[in-house]
Amino acid sequence: MTKSPHGGHEPGDIAPARVVGATLGVLALIVFTMVAMWFLLGGLERRQTAARPPPHALADTQGERLPPAPRLQEDPLADLAALRAREARQLDGYAWVDRAAGRVRIPIARAMELVAEERR
Repeated sequence: MTKSPHGGHEPGDIAPARVVGATLGVLALIVFTMVAMWFLLGGLERRQTAARPPPHALADTQGERLPPAPRLQEDPLADLAALRAREARQLDGYAWVDRAAGRVRIPIARAMELVAEERR
């Protein structure tokens, strides 16, 4: 290998002015794009607002209306709580599945213990 005649660095280093210029150019492009999009979206919003029909005269007097009866869920949160309680009873309790065949349902924690004991 030969030594460089320029004293240990490459003569073709990039000029800092080009890096700064490119950075400023990209930033200017970003700012221009943001301003253009702001004007474009504002114009589209004004256009959509102008094209929207006015609200019905009685719209403010109606208030919140419920759908006609029969409503399937009067209290969805209570229904969900009841479902989860029923599922918890099935997972954590004992019950007959088929009394004639001698099949019972046991708590899931106990079932996992029995399966773990069988595999040992």
